[in-house]
Order: sequence, then structure tokens, then C-alpha cells
Amino acid sequence: MTIAKRLTTRLLPITLVLACISVGSLFVGCTATSPSSAASSGQPKGKTADGTMPTDTEALLAGAERALERNQSLQAAQWFAAAAAGSDDEAIAERAASQAYKFHQDTYVLKSANRWLEINSSSEQARRFAGFAALRLYRIDEAAEHFQTLIESAFISPQAGFVALAPQWFDQGSRPAVLALMKKLISKHEGAAEAHYVLAQAALQSEDLQLALTSAKRAAELSPYWAPTKSTLARVQLAVGQREEALATARAALEQDARIENKLEFAQLQFAAGQQAEARSTLEELSADSSIGPIAQRSLAFIDLDAGQIDAAVKRWRSLVQSGRFVYEGMFFLGQIAEQRGETEDAIALYTRVASGDLSVGAQARAAFLKARATNVGDGVAVLRAFAKAHPEYAIEMITTEASLLSEMAQPKQGIALLDDAIAQYPDNDALRSTKALLLERNNRSAEAVKEMRALLQARPDDPTALNMLGYTLVDRTNNVEEGFTMIRRALALMPDNGAILDSMGWALHQKRRDAEALPYLQRANERARDAEIALHLGDVLWKLKRGDEAQK
Repeated sequence: MTIAKRLTTRLLPITLVLACISVGSLFVGCTATSPSSAASSGQPKGKTADGTMPTDTEALLAGAERALERNQSLQAAQWFAAAAAGSDDEAIAERAASQAYKFHQDTYVLKSANRWLEINSSSEQARRFAGFAALRLYRIDEAAEHFQTLIESAFISPQAGFVALAPQWFDQGSRPAVLALMKKLISKHEGAAEAHYVLAQAALQSEDLQLALTSAKRAAELSPYWAPTKSTLARVQLAVGQREEALATARAALEQDARIENKLEFAQLQFAAGQQAEARSTLEELSADSSIGPIAQRSLAFIDLDAGQIDAAVKRWRSLVQSGRFVYEGMFFLGQIAEQRGETEDAIALYTRVASGDLSVGAQARAAFLKARATNVGDGVAVLRAFAKAHPEYAIEMITTEASLLSEMAQPKQGIALLDDAIAQYPDNDALRSTKALLLERNNRSAEAVKEMRALLQARPDDPTALNMLGYTLVDRTNNVEEGFTMIRRALALMPDNGAILDSMGWALHQKRRDAEALPYLQRANERARDAEIALHLGDVLWKLKRGDEAQK
């Protein structure tokens, strides 16, 4: 299995991405520019004769502003941070932190935000900057300290703090990082249903299903009349295979609160639980409601796709797009259907129109790949660069996508060079470094790939994604099987129900000639992920165990 299967977060077709999403109204949006153009502009003016930064605050600020004009975000963040460190002016620290945050220079966000807090320890905005930067850097203890202070001081109650901050945590941090943060925060808020509710969501997203179930049950016990707790519990019960219990929980929630939104959620759970006919009947009824009808139509479109009723799904998606609801999502799925039907030009046109949202990067990746395959790689690259120019907030994602595309089209050296330029400008961005490791491994440069993975793990020592990626590569591509096995075991302890990590553990045991022990891990991985390469691993182990008929299947 390739490293792509080891990367258990933020994985989209032919690209690895790290979302740049603004946090609430306090922060400006994340913007990035082409690192290749930034690198060619030279250092900001104002240095001393020996090449060091000046010590004068005004000179540092002027140099930082000139660096911004040249799109040199790293240099600007460095000079702004130096200016903040040498001044007691809160406004300078605020500008330093906000500019570093805007350009995803998280190391300098932390430096400047912490300096800001030294000047004004009560600044809520400074603490937000510091907390989110620490979360993105996987510095969980630092993040927990800042968010604990915010939860206790910035909201009407700690419970309100958890509800308000949770969507921002999930936007800004990786799933394992948010789970690690919640494990830290929950110890001081054992009696808060909202804390357990967020922990359950984090555990479910990070595929620690037993923790998710325990936390969801606790949230429902603490707040039995708060509808989201029962909704979360039902989803977790379904995830762990408790189908009847999930339906019973959802039904009880609906009896308690029969609002139309809860009817919709119950129908969606019915579909996920395999009751397609019942779900379809409820959703058809709800689709006539003016307020919730489009959401019901969206759910019905997914049911149509699942049932293979493609024409019906197309009709629903087109209707939604024409009505102005779920426009980008609709165009994405219409693009997928066109691609599957071999209607390449239509697929490209639809994908390129997906301009924002969670599906935008995947849509541009597919459009670029189809264009490159239909004409040439330059045309595919042009799709990505045009999108980056029109939507600079996605520039880093377009760089990782372009590098992956170049590798797919037999130009891996150019892709790796592109990433090297980007990493020089955005050294804190784990997606750039992970993508480089992926491309090196795909192109049989295992020693270099391992070096990159070790550097990433050094920066994020408890990140299960980094542990699993390096661990699997050591097991599969080197003689360091025992070291890799240890890393995979650590990753599995943090994400015990993740299909990719379960597969890594099974494959590591197979490499250690412990096939009987490997089998249950691979069987669970196959149930969780349904990936062709996991199935291949499972087949190999079954064959070794002389279970040929099962292996062949």
C-alpha cells in the first residue's frame, strides 16, 4: 500500500490538502501566493551590512512591509515578529500575529501572539491566535492552555465556550489534533455535557469508536433533553454496528422533539442503517416542505446514486443547482457522473466551476487531471494556476495538487522541485511536506522519503498520521521492521479504528511472519476502509494461512 493510504486525514483525489479557513470574524482569511515567484524577489531591504536583521523597530516594520509587497510571507513574518519582540506597542504585536496567521506562518503566529499576551494578558484575540496556531502545529499542551483560558473567561459559561469553539477547532486542526486537544480539556469539564459532546464528535472523526460511544453516552446522560446529544449518540451507535440501538435512540429523540429538522435527520439515519425504502418515503414527504425541501432532495440524490439510479440523481442535482441550493456540491457530483460516463469536456466544465467549499480542491484536481490526460500536462497545470490566481486562499492546495499531477504525468522531479520551493516559503505546512514524502516514495526514492517523514514526525511527535506514514514505510520499504512496527502500534493506540492504520498493523505482523495475528487486523481494516490494496494485503495473508478460496475471493 502506498503512503497515500497511510495519510489518514485530508486526503482527496490525487492531492493532499491542508485547509486554509478563517476562524470566526476575528481573523482575516488565509491567503497564499506562489512560492516560486516569492523566492525570486530577493530578501527584504533594510538589512545591515553583515546580512542580519536590523534592531530598530521602524526599520524592521518597513522591511516587513516591503517583504509583503514582494509576496515574501515567511520573511515578513520573521521581521514582524522581531519588531514585536523589541517593542511594548500592542498594535505592533497584533499586526505581527495577524499577518503571520494570514499567511499560515504558524511558528511566527505563536511567537507574536505570545509577545502580545506578554503586553496584554487579557487579550482574547491574541489567545485565539496562539491557540489555533499551536493546534495546527500539533503542540497540544500549548493549545490546551490557551483554549482552557478562553473557555473559562471569554464566554458566558464553559459550556457555551465548547459549543462556540468546536466548529473552529474542526476547521483549523487535523482530526487527531482536535481529539488530542479534547482529551486534555475534558479533565476539567467532566460535568459538562457540551464537552463530552465535542469529545464524542472528535473521537468519531478520528476513528476511536469506543471513546466516541462512551463520550456520547455521557453527554446524553448529562443533558437528556438537548437534541444534539441524542443525534450524536445515534450516529456513533451506528458506526460501532449497533444498528437497532441507533434507530431506537433517534426515534426517541424524534418523539421528544418532532420538529421537521429532526424528522430529516431520522430519515438520513434510516438510510445509513440500511432502511432505504423507509428513508426514501420520509424524504419524499419532507421534500415538499419549503424550508427543508432542498435538503431532503439532496439526501434523495445520494440515495439515487447509491441505488444506481443515475438519471434520477442527475435530475435532482440539476434542479438543486438551478434553484441556487447546494450549487457547488451539485456541480461536483454532476461532474463525477459526467466523468464516469466518459463525457470529459462536460466533466471538466462542471468541476472547474466548483469555486469554494470542501469539494473545491478535489474538483479542481479532477478537472486538471482530465485536462492533462485529454491534451497535455501544461493544460492541466493551467487549470490549477488559474484557480489559484482567482482564489488565492487555495494557493497552497493548488501547489500540492500540481505537484501530484506532475508526478502522475511522469514529471516527478518537477513536482518535487515545486514542493521544495513551497516548503521554503511555508515550512510549517504539513501537507506540503507529506506530499513531498508521498511523491518520493511513489518514485522509489525511499531513503529520501523516510528522511522527510522523520522530519515531519520530529515536528509532530504524537501525530498518528505521521507515525503511521513513517511506520508503514519502514515496514514495507526498509529493513527497519521493528522500528516501524513500534510506530504503527503507537498510531493505532491513538486511532484504534482507522482502516489505514489497522492495515499497517496487519501488514507489519505479516512482515514479521505472524500471519495468524495479522489476519484480524486486516479483516477489520477491510471492513472499515474497503480499499483495493487492503484487500490485496488480506488476500496475501489468507494465502499464507492456506485459505486459498478466501484469498482468491
